Amino acid sequence: MFRRVARLAPALALLLTCSFVPPALAKEGWFGADRPGVRALFYGEMPPAGEPPNPETIQLLLRCADKRKAIVLFVAETSAKLKPGKRVRVVLSVGRVRSATMGRTKANQLAGVASLRANFSLRARVFAAMTEPRALRISAGGWQSTTPLKGLGGRMKRLLAGCRK
Repeated sequence: MFRRVARLAPALALLLTCSFVPPALAKEGWFGADRPGVRALFYGEMPPAGEPPNPETIQLLLRCADKRKAIVLFVAETSAKLKPGKRVRVVLSVGRVRSATMGRTKANQLAGVASLRANFSLRARVFAAMTEPRALRISAGGWQSTTPLKGLGGRMKRLLAGCRK
Protein backbone atom coordinates (compact mmCIF):
# COMPACT_ATOMS: atom_id res chain seq x y z
CA MET A 1 0.00 0.00 0.00
CA PHE A 2 2.80 2.42 0.91
CA ARG A 3 4.45 1.78 -2.50
CA ARG A 4 1.22 2.69 -4.35
CA VAL A 5 0.94 5.94 -2.43
CA ALA A 6 4.64 6.66 -3.03
CA ARG A 7 4.16 6.18 -6.81
CA LEU A 8 1.15 8.48 -6.82
CA ALA A 9 2.74 11.19 -4.66
CA PRO A 10 4.19 13.27 -7.56
CA ALA A 11 0.86 13.20 -9.42
CA LEU A 12 -1.07 14.08 -6.25
CA ALA A 13 1.32 16.95 -5.50
CA LEU A 14 0.86 18.32 -9.04
CA LEU A 15 -2.92 17.96 -8.81
CA LEU A 16 -3.07 19.74 -5.45
CA THR A 17 -0.76 22.51 -6.68
CA CYS A 18 -2.85 23.09 -9.81
CA SER A 19 -6.10 23.11 -7.90
CA PHE A 20 -4.91 25.95 -5.64
CA VAL A 21 -3.42 28.18 -8.34
CA PRO A 22 -5.77 31.13 -8.86
CA PRO A 23 -7.11 31.65 -12.38
CA ALA A 24 -5.50 34.38 -14.47
CA LEU A 25 -6.93 37.72 -13.46
CA ALA A 26 -8.72 39.65 -16.15
CA LYS A 27 -6.91 42.81 -17.14
CA GLU A 28 -8.76 46.00 -16.31
CA GLY A 29 -8.18 49.24 -18.13
CA TRP A 30 -9.53 51.94 -20.41
CA PHE A 31 -10.80 51.13 -23.88
CA GLY A 32 -13.08 52.88 -26.31
CA ALA A 33 -15.58 52.50 -29.08
CA ASP A 34 -14.99 54.74 -32.08
CA ARG A 35 -17.83 53.55 -34.27
CA PRO A 36 -19.56 56.19 -36.42
CA GLY A 37 -21.99 58.13 -34.26
CA VAL A 38 -20.85 56.50 -31.00
CA ARG A 39 -18.04 58.06 -29.01
CA ALA A 40 -17.43 56.47 -25.63
CA LEU A 41 -14.71 55.38 -23.23
CA PHE A 42 -15.09 52.44 -20.89
CA TYR A 43 -13.21 51.33 -17.80
CA GLY A 44 -13.46 47.72 -16.81
CA GLU A 45 -12.41 44.26 -17.92
CA MET A 46 -10.77 44.70 -21.29
CA PRO A 47 -12.30 42.51 -24.01
CA PRO A 48 -10.09 40.39 -26.27
CA ALA A 49 -9.09 42.14 -29.49
CA GLY A 50 -11.95 42.35 -31.97
CA GLU A 51 -14.65 41.44 -29.45
CA PRO A 52 -17.27 43.86 -28.14
CA PRO A 53 -17.15 44.85 -24.46
CA ASN A 54 -19.22 42.83 -22.02
CA PRO A 55 -21.71 45.24 -20.36
CA GLU A 56 -21.51 43.23 -17.12
CA THR A 57 -17.77 43.91 -16.73
CA ILE A 58 -17.84 47.66 -17.46
CA GLN A 59 -17.47 49.68 -14.31
CA LEU A 60 -17.41 53.21 -15.69
CA LEU A 61 -18.53 54.87 -18.91
CA LEU A 62 -17.79 58.30 -20.36
CA ARG A 63 -19.65 59.21 -23.55
CA CYS A 64 -20.76 62.22 -25.54
CA ALA A 65 -24.25 63.37 -24.59
CA ASP A 66 -26.80 63.39 -27.39
CA LYS A 67 -27.26 66.87 -28.91
CA ARG A 68 -25.55 68.62 -25.98
CA LYS A 69 -22.03 69.80 -25.42
CA ALA A 70 -21.66 67.47 -22.45
CA ILE A 71 -20.10 64.21 -21.37
CA VAL A 72 -22.21 61.60 -19.62
CA LEU A 73 -20.62 59.78 -16.69
CA PHE A 74 -22.16 56.42 -15.82
CA VAL A 75 -20.94 54.28 -12.91
CA ALA A 76 -22.46 50.80 -12.98
CA GLU A 77 -22.14 50.00 -9.27
CA THR A 78 -21.75 52.35 -6.32
CA SER A 79 -22.56 51.19 -2.78
CA ALA A 80 -25.39 50.83 -0.30
CA LYS A 81 -24.67 54.42 0.79
CA LEU A 82 -26.53 55.66 -2.30
CA LYS A 83 -30.22 54.92 -2.65
CA PRO A 84 -31.84 54.53 -6.11
CA GLY A 85 -33.91 57.35 -7.57
CA LYS A 86 -32.18 60.20 -5.72
CA ARG A 87 -30.50 63.38 -6.96
CA VAL A 88 -26.94 63.67 -5.70
CA ARG A 89 -24.05 66.06 -6.13
CA VAL A 90 -21.33 64.33 -8.15
CA VAL A 91 -17.73 65.53 -7.94
CA LEU A 92 -14.96 64.40 -10.28
CA SER A 93 -11.42 65.22 -9.25
CA VAL A 94 -7.96 64.61 -10.64
CA GLY A 95 -5.28 65.93 -8.32
CA ARG A 96 -6.43 69.43 -7.31
CA VAL A 97 -8.73 69.90 -10.32
CA ARG A 98 -12.41 69.38 -9.47
CA SER A 99 -15.69 69.64 -11.35
CA ALA A 100 -19.15 69.12 -9.89
CA THR A 101 -22.70 68.69 -11.17
CA MET A 102 -25.96 67.15 -10.09
CA GLY A 103 -26.55 63.52 -10.99
CA ARG A 104 -29.11 60.83 -10.37
CA THR A 105 -28.90 57.34 -8.93
CA LYS A 106 -30.69 54.46 -10.58
CA ALA A 107 -31.63 50.99 -9.35
CA ASN A 108 -29.29 48.22 -10.48
CA GLN A 109 -31.12 44.96 -9.79
CA LEU A 110 -28.19 42.73 -10.74
CA ALA A 111 -25.68 44.43 -8.44
CA GLY A 112 -28.05 45.18 -5.58
CA VAL A 113 -26.63 48.72 -5.27
CA ALA A 114 -27.42 51.91 -7.16
CA SER A 115 -25.85 53.00 -10.43
CA LEU A 116 -24.94 56.65 -10.95
CA ARG A 117 -25.45 58.94 -13.96
CA ALA A 118 -24.41 62.58 -14.37
CA ASN A 119 -23.92 65.03 -17.25
CA PHE A 120 -20.81 67.19 -17.08
CA SER A 121 -20.15 70.20 -19.28
CA LEU A 122 -17.71 69.47 -22.08
CA ARG A 123 -15.72 72.45 -20.78
CA ALA A 124 -15.31 70.95 -17.28
CA ARG A 125 -11.66 71.43 -16.29
CA VAL A 126 -11.41 67.90 -14.91
CA PHE A 127 -11.54 66.38 -18.42
CA ALA A 128 -8.35 68.19 -19.49
CA ALA A 129 -6.68 66.92 -16.30
CA MET A 130 -7.71 63.36 -17.15
CA THR A 131 -5.09 63.25 -19.91
CA GLU A 132 -2.39 62.93 -17.24
CA PRO A 133 -1.55 59.50 -15.76
CA ARG A 134 -3.03 60.06 -12.31
CA ALA A 135 -6.26 58.80 -10.77
CA LEU A 136 -9.87 59.89 -11.16
CA ARG A 137 -11.78 60.26 -7.93
CA ILE A 138 -15.57 60.19 -8.04
CA SER A 139 -17.61 61.32 -5.04
CA ALA A 140 -21.39 61.26 -4.72
CA GLY A 141 -23.30 61.44 -1.47
CA GLY A 142 -21.24 59.43 1.03
CA TRP A 143 -19.74 57.19 -1.68
CA GLN A 144 -16.26 57.54 -3.23
CA SER A 145 -14.36 55.66 -5.88
CA THR A 146 -10.89 55.93 -7.38
CA THR A 147 -10.08 54.79 -10.91
CA PRO A 148 -6.56 54.82 -12.42
CA LEU A 149 -6.12 57.01 -15.49
CA LYS A 150 -3.17 55.11 -16.93
CA GLY A 151 -3.72 54.57 -20.64
CA LEU A 152 -6.49 57.16 -20.94
CA GLY A 153 -4.58 60.27 -22.13
CA GLY A 154 -4.86 60.07 -25.93
CA ARG A 155 -8.25 58.40 -25.80
CA MET A 156 -9.62 61.22 -23.65
CA LYS A 157 -8.31 63.84 -26.07
CA ARG A 158 -10.05 62.03 -28.97
CA LEU A 159 -13.31 61.77 -27.00
CA LEU A 160 -13.27 65.50 -26.21
CA ALA A 161 -12.56 66.38 -29.84
CA GLY A 162 -15.32 64.04 -31.04
CA CYS A 163 -17.86 65.48 -28.62
CA ARG A 164 -17.13 69.02 -29.85
CA LYS A 165 -18.16 68.13 -33.43
